[in-house]
Amino acid sequence: MLAAIGIDATRSEIFNFRYNAGAFSDDEILDSATSPPSRYIIELGRRVLKAMPSAEMILVGNPALPLRAEQILEWASEIGACPSILGDAEGFPLVYCLPRRLFEQNERFLLPLSTVVAAIDARLISLLSGQETRCFASGHPSVSPLPIPYGGDGGSQWILSSHQRDLALRLQCVNAISIIEMNDRWRDVPTVNFHPNHAGDVLFWSLASRDVEGMLYQRHIVCRDYMEIPRVCDSRLDLISLSQAPLARIEGQASETTYFIQALKTLGEEIVQNNFIIFTRFLRNYGHSIFHLIDQARFSLGDSMMEKKRTVQHHPLAVESRCAFPAKPLRILFHLSGTGWALKSYPRHYCATLCKILVGFGCDLSVIGDPELETFGASSVSCDDVESLKRAVAAHHIFVGLDSFPHHFVRHVMGWPTIGLFGNTKTCNSDAAGGMTYRTAANYLPCNPCGSLDRCLAFDGGECQNYIEPEPLAALILDMARDVYGFTVSGLSPKPENGPW
Repeated sequence: MLAAIGIDATRSEIFNFRYNAGAFSDDEILDSATSPPSRYIIELGRRVLKAMPSAEMILVGNPALPLRAEQILEWASEIGACPSILGDAEGFPLVYCLPRRLFEQNERFLLPLSTVVAAIDARLISLLSGQETRCFASGHPSVSPLPIPYGGDGGSQWILSSHQRDLALRLQCVNAISIIEMNDRWRDVPTVNFHPNHAGDVLFWSLASRDVEGMLYQRHIVCRDYMEIPRVCDSRLDLISLSQAPLARIEGQASETTYFIQALKTLGEEIVQNNFIIFTRFLRNYGHSIFHLIDQARFSLGDSMMEKKRTVQHHPLAVESRCAFPAKPLRILFHLSGTGWALKSYPRHYCATLCKILVGFGCDLSVIGDPELETFGASSVSCDDVESLKRAVAAHHIFVGLDSFPHHFVRHVMGWPTIGLFGNTKTCNSDAAGGMTYRTAANYLPCNPCGSLDRCLAFDGGECQNYIEPEPLAALILDMARDVYGFTVSGLSPKPENGPW
């Protein structure tokens, strides 16, 4: 739950919101795992002022907690001033009491709020408002430690205490305080999104930035290895290169917080002291949201996402292209392994069977970076950068790939006929709008998404059982080839002019 109360000179009005489950009703706010709790404070302020234009101050329940406005109303008598923060017995913020002008004049400067330490948030609000911001202690017992939720209702999906992500939020707030105290022109300091990896994530943020007006962020920190991605995607965010290897997706490696701390050191004092750097790596369980990661990034960037037509599934592709070569032989490019974690690879025995089936139908097969499959009739090709990937795709009629950068680039940027393979990740978080030239393939088992990297938790073993078997996948590929290119194989009739296949 998300909750707020609007207050003017004569009355108060309560507002209860929930995370959007697809209805796009007035009481829903988009579920975005890449948005810190402070982004929801901004959104709650927007929604209250839209519904109650006369509101002079707004009580906002901490979005990291599943609060209702009725509970905030019970605590209101303990809030003695505006601006102020009501905290629990250990200083964890419960309710923010903020004047409307902070939302109207300084909206983006609320992003550094930690939402985990009332004292440092109060200092930031004091600097933003020019008024002393007091902290009041409620009789409420400590809400710490914050839970590490996977599963449960939408109000418990924050993972702030997982690998000390809350520490990253504290650091961004302390850094913002330092900037404002040292720089008289702090209002000119840009807000920077820290989401430097991985390749697919950088792609999604870059695509999202092309379609958001009045963005809360002006810059994007990106790993040096991925700097070509936002440039090719025409990102509207200025780029800051991070000379640090992308975070490894391996159990036991450095945490997101450790990586963030190291990145601040790598970036150096000049950048850190001249940018409001906001930690936007995953702060909620993104697999719980029904929305595409592009949609989640759009919300993070400042789009309220209040209409279904704004979402990926209802948003037309900017570009749609097809192969210029004759449809015979049918040329198919695969990406079946090498995605960053073992369980995400298409099972090896499935790969072999799939190749045998399609070669038997006379298809020419290529696979990205997988020489082992040459034994089964495929040619292994190297795609070490965006340009080589584009050349490889242009030489094939259909691309078939995992939930990984090549798949997302080929479909969302090139607009190529694509089939997306999904195993232990959730289809709706990273697919594309369905249609004749885009389809997804999965078994849709109830264990999906599982969050595991290298071991199946439901069936045991090192392969994901949610991947579709090779026989129906081959049929799906040939079906798309017939729909898009009019391709047929021996023994199959051409697609009829009217009616189903």
